[in-house]
Amino acid sequence: MREPADWTIPLGTWQGIPLRLHSLFLLFGGGALYLAQLAKLVSEARYGAAAASENLVWLTAVGLLILYLSLLAHEFCHWWGARRFGVDAPLLLIGPLGGLTEWESRDDPKAEIMTHAAGPLANLAIALIPCLATLRWCDPTIAISGLLDPLQPDGLPLGNRLSVGTLAGLAFWINWTLFVINLFPAFPFDGGRILRASVRLTRPQVGSEIAEFLVARLARLAAFGLAVTAVFVLDEPSTSPVAPWFALSVLAGTVLFTGLSHERRARSAIAAAPWLATLHASPPRPALRTRAAEDREIPSDEFLESDGEPWLEEHELRTAVRDPGREIARLADP
Repeated sequence: MREPADWTIPLGTWQGIPLRLHSLFLLFGGGALYLAQLAKLVSEARYGAAAASENLVWLTAVGLLILYLSLLAHEFCHWWGARRFGVDAPLLLIGPLGGLTEWESRDDPKAEIMTHAAGPLANLAIALIPCLATLRWCDPTIAISGLLDPLQPDGLPLGNRLSVGTLAGLAFWINWTLFVINLFPAFPFDGGRILRASVRLTRPQVGSEIAEFLVARLARLAAFGLAVTAVFVLDEPSTSPVAPWFALSVLAGTVLFTGLSHERRARSAIAAAPWLATLHASPPRPALRTRAAEDREIPSDEFLESDGEPWLEEHELRTAVRDPGREIARLADP
């Protein structure tokens, strides 16, 4: 299994840090456009008019562009937070639903939490300030609550052409969705890395390797839940630029792939440090001691070299109380 940084496309550098686009973003975009085009063909076959579906194709294409720009803002805020709190990163990696860059601080979990929180907070700020203001200015009667559903936005202003209100509503929904998804407590999202740093912060004795292993194991359960949800919404009609079942399937695959990658890395780190493996081992159960075993108990060599008379006196007294007949016979034996 390859690391997430292996399947990437270089986009240049920013402040000396390589900027890369993950191939999953291209797969996600291609799949979204294909499903939009498929919806257009189905609409033509059923109703003989493709105006709404044609608009959905353009809406999907513009939505992918807004998604890319929103992810750039997301990653640049991570980069700003990393510089502010002294966290290093080898590159800026953009995925389909969030950044895949590892912003990890071995020395300061608080700095890692603040660095990872900067990205989702940037998307929340974009959604609430410029997008919401533009949307209210274009159409004051629109229900914002309908756009808070990450899977099925309701009330997105659609028309025969893409208007400013449509773009503002789409940008609001995309940035709000990025904010919600990146708080998901599993890798590769910021929520999983915040959870890992929180474990290190609250349990310093655990260590980064064990914390990463624990969060990575949660990815299997999270991916299973997302896949089951995708099956349940498979046949539901959708007006979203991206079909909900498709977005959930991509999300489940991303969580499972990166979770297994982090788990493999954590296992390797634990195996390289034998003292970490002892944290997983259960403490040995104490052996049961019978009265016969205590009677046969012999002090250690170190104890015999020291003054062992107190132990002998205690041992003889205990033996005499338990078996007085045997003690009398021993004392009578010349």
